[in-house]
Amino acid sequence: MIGQHVYPGKTSTRRVGNSLLTFQTELRGDPPTVVTIVVLRGRTLRTFTQALAELEARRPGAPLVRLVDEAHERVVARLNLQVKGAARAAASDTATATLLDETADESASPGERASELVLLAVEAVDKLEYQGALDLLETALECAPGDPRLERSIARLRELV
Repeated sequence: MIGQHVYPGKTSTRRVGNSLLTFQTELRGDPPTVVTIVVLRGRTLRTFTQALAELEARRPGAPLVRLVDEAHERVVARLNLQVKGAARAAASDTATATLLDETADESASPGERASELVLLAVEAVDKLEYQGALDLLETALECAPGDPRLERSIARLRELV
């Protein structure tokens, strides 16, 4: 096709409990940005972005396809670590505290931390662990005070606990 560019992308899936997370990475925008979305049951849970120029600066001369692939794999690996921590914690009465300790990321921004906690809360709800999910969402609200989506979700979960 004349005048059109074909950009690299990658899609993969990972099982989390009974759910399937989809990771989709693509190059978009001007200036170009590598974007990875994490999707659960048709809902985007998290979006990761990184300027292509930053990736190229770290790996001068690397093919574009390789840069996109590596960005994709970094996101998948990061979330896999969080899921492993959640799985170890799920069986105990102190699951929420353990889960928060094992998945803490000192470098994460408050918004990133809130997103991670929401992902874990969704998994807890899937397992019918409503109190654990509520604890996770309340902690997420501490990271993102006043977030109306979190406040609505907390209100709904309180009705179930």
